Amino acid sequence: MNAWVLRIFISALLTICLLCLCRPLIPPIPSSSMLSGLFWCNKVDPGKLFDVVFMGDSRIYRGIDPETVEKELDEFDKPEVFNFGFSSAGLDTAFLNDGAKLLNPDAAKRIIVLGVSPSALADENMMNTHYYQEKNRPATEFWQRRFINPYLSIFDPGNPALIRNKYRKNNEGYFQEYKMNGWIASVKKPIDVWKDHWMIEQGYKKAEWSLKYQKFLIDKIAEWEKSGIQVFAFRPPAVKHFEKSENEFSDFHEKAIAAQIEAAGGEWIVVEDRYSYQTYDGNHLMKYSAQRLSAFLGNAISKCLKNTSKIHLLTTLNDFESPEMKYWQLVAMDKKNAFNGNSGHLVLPKTFSAAFVLPLDELPNNKLMIRTSCWMKSVDINVNSNSYLVISVESEGESLFWQGQKIFDHILDKSDWNRVMLSASYLNNKPGAVLKVYVWNNSKIPVSIDNFKIQIDRE
Repeated sequence: MNAWVLRIFISALLTICLLCLCRPLIPPIPSSSMLSGLFWCNKVDPGKLFDVVFMGDSRIYRGIDPETVEKELDEFDKPEVFNFGFSSAGLDTAFLNDGAKLLNPDAAKRIIVLGVSPSALADENMMNTHYYQEKNRPATEFWQRRFINPYLSIFDPGNPALIRNKYRKNNEGYFQEYKMNGWIASVKKPIDVWKDHWMIEQGYKKAEWSLKYQKFLIDKIAEWEKSGIQVFAFRPPAVKHFEKSENEFSDFHEKAIAAQIEAAGGEWIVVEDRYSYQTYDGNHLMKYSAQRLSAFLGNAISKCLKNTSKIHLLTTLNDFESPEMKYWQLVAMDKKNAFNGNSGHLVLPKTFSAAFVLPLDELPNNKLMIRTSCWMKSVDINVNSNSYLVISVESEGESLFWQGQKIFDHILDKSDWNRVMLSASYLNNKPGAVLKVYVWNNSKIPVSIDNFKIQIDRE
């Protein structure tokens, strides 16, 4: 063998041995570029199917730990969970379809969980640039990332500052653990929750939120539900000033989107204490907060799947096709406006709709959960209707309980029918009390309602 070739071979071998011997002494680098390549390759094509798939933008891939969710859902035949989140991902139909393909068709329960943020519904993000960049990488690069990168991570570039910081016990830096279940466990110090706030104010002022993409999302959820896929959705947490700016500068109407997702058959999860989750930059969760959020969502999904905490007592649906129904006041039917069927009910300005009236003595003396919904359409789309869906309890002219939902807050498309919902808990402990559910039109224009539903359960 040529002497130079032999020297090069021996030098390379000694270098590799030295790296292998010294690597355990060097602190782990904050983020491995080699493992990053493997991570995104695996996310696009994990090579297996799952029971539960989370979809959304970077708040999802940094904010949801599938392993933690699996622990909360463990009693449901040990489901496998995957995080299908990408940077600046938009909830576009094509992207959603690709995520849904990761569901196991033979799973006992097929579940999709959507992270619905303003960014995920912005027009510019419907291109899903990051997702398609990863999906359309050349086959050779894809192969290298999947099969070669795991062995090259030892050669990830580092710097002397890593060793210095370790021995000074300085844990500053941006640390990212790439999990093959689609989650990046992120820790960044120092924390700066104002760092990217300017991007919200500047970027959102120029962005657009087309109603058509929001309606596409609702239609896709209805399609999934019809095919047997259970859909859950939630707004990923951000710090309060981030969320305030998002609401101010975007056409993102959380209550309306949540109401219409539930109208399509999905379940909207309200994240409790959502400003208490710690972020490192205002909108991406630290590792431990991501695990806490994952546990909360897994528990919420588990409770919904069990659905054993309530005893059903009564359900009634007034479709306004008949003027008389038990527990309902006489109805003046409107033949010109109907959500479905031949007629609806027109509620004139400054009046009340036909009411559902139930003497609560007919129900067990216990805590009641009252849920009501109706489909509503404004006669004039250019006027904000100041009308309310109301649940009230009265006794001998005295108001014992009143709760109202402003109908306009649940309107996503002013030119079409929208579902409005309201839920309330009431401790039924006073003889002679009467439950009333109705629409109060306190505006100057008529509103049409249809398919007025009331469901009462005992908690």
